[in-house]
Amino acid sequence: MIRGASYLSSGSWPFDEKRLPFYSLLLVPGIWLNAEVLWGRLLSLVSSSVTLLFVYLFYLKFISTNKKFALLSVITLSVTSVFAYWGFRVMADPIFTMLIISFIYFFMFFYTSSKGKSSLTFKQAGILSFILLTVTMTRIEGAFLAFGVGFFFLFNKKWRDAFIFFVPQSLIHVPWMIYTKFIYSGNIQNDYFEELRGFIFDIKRFEYFFSYTTFVLVVPCLIVFLLFGISYWKKNKLFGSSLWMPLLTFLLLEIAIGFIWTPSLPRIYMPIIPFVVMLSVFGIEKIDLSKHKILFVALNLVSLGLFIYLQSSQKLYFLGASKLLFISIIGFSILISVSAFFSKYFHRIIFSSIIISSTLISGIVIYNQKDVYKTVKQGIDFIIADPGFTAYSDETGNTEWYLKDNSVYLPQNIQMNGEVQYRVLKKWDAKYLLWTNEFNRGSTFVDPKADPRYTLLAVFKQEIKDPFDVLLNSLRIVNDENAQVFYTKVYLVN
Repeated sequence: MIRGASYLSSGSWPFDEKRLPFYSLLLVPGIWLNAEVLWGRLLSLVSSSVTLLFVYLFYLKFISTNKKFALLSVITLSVTSVFAYWGFRVMADPIFTMLIISFIYFFMFFYTSSKGKSSLTFKQAGILSFILLTVTMTRIEGAFLAFGVGFFFLFNKKWRDAFIFFVPQSLIHVPWMIYTKFIYSGNIQNDYFEELRGFIFDIKRFEYFFSYTTFVLVVPCLIVFLLFGISYWKKNKLFGSSLWMPLLTFLLLEIAIGFIWTPSLPRIYMPIIPFVVMLSVFGIEKIDLSKHKILFVALNLVSLGLFIYLQSSQKLYFLGASKLLFISIIGFSILISVSAFFSKYFHRIIFSSIIISSTLISGIVIYNQKDVYKTVKQGIDFIIADPGFTAYSDETGNTEWYLKDNSVYLPQNIQMNGEVQYRVLKKWDAKYLLWTNEFNRGSTFVDPKADPRYTLLAVFKQEIKDPFDVLLNSLRIVNDENAQVFYTKVYLVN
């Protein structure tokens, strides 16, 4: 993305780049200011703040008029681990999330305030068309929203609005696709399509998908409140409206992509999390304990049991892999079940438990990230001291950014073994092989280890230890010898 911004800053574009260009365009001022990462973080923080604003407005306009719970939706979203972590990363996800919720908000606002008119004003349609264009040029999943909008126009026979919406899309996307796919001869690929071609269903893959989909908000009770929220939301006067078509289409297809492309979880759920949070908070607002006390407690205990089973076996990072956090979530969940019998304090206990547990998990996730990609950067710095053409297995983007054109990544569609790898590296005249186990799912480079055709020059190692687990270890309460260890190795290709 920063690479694309670097090209755009000089009036060109790397057409071997598989990502769409709008986010890179937003990063261009950072290139001019020589502060790419700082500018990118600022963009992410601003866009995440705008997303929180739209959550507040959306809740009041289309879900409930209760300002207290609208504010609680904002607070809950802000401390949810996935949103809290990815909300300030230099990636397209915060921008994309903001664009999605802003489009949905203005789309529904304009159509509900059109006062019986069959079509939008030209100004309203133009605004929505522009936002939709930025959505579809930020991430490929933006097409899901465009499909939903198309279904809405087809269902309601709004041909004029469809023309205003999709002509600009066609004028931009058709030439873009023709050039990148048919004229340009570089390696254009998309991870979703690659993953779909090699998709194999297995129970472990399904458990991983099911865990992050069901507990994307982490706290088990929120899935229960989501069910209650949906059931109460059915009484909303807009429930049966076709205005929800774009959003529902996007949500369903985004979840489907999560199932197909599991390495993207839970990050790919960023744009749907705000809507899940709002419906969950709505369930908290509307639940009637005098009628559903026993049902709520039963469902909460079932969700807790499911969470314990899945997390104890998979130890998913964004769900709070720390033993102490795991125990805390169990404790808070039991407290929430008990609070159902004390209706006077129910809401206070619910939100205190959700906010405290979510804040702890988010804090630990963010804290631990200071050591992620550290070994990759150390390997890069080692190579920069004595430059040479480098083949790498790193998918973080760090190697590509720092070594520029003096490096090459082996794509996942090339199958590799030790003998073939060496021949390929010699063909490329590679001086170094940078091998890492950090975020290298798509790479097929093989760690040479004792292969005499390589000389191991440096090894960088970093243990990822949760501070809570370190505390428990120091107190000898637990003995954790299974900390995740990241390696980056720099080999000389002889």
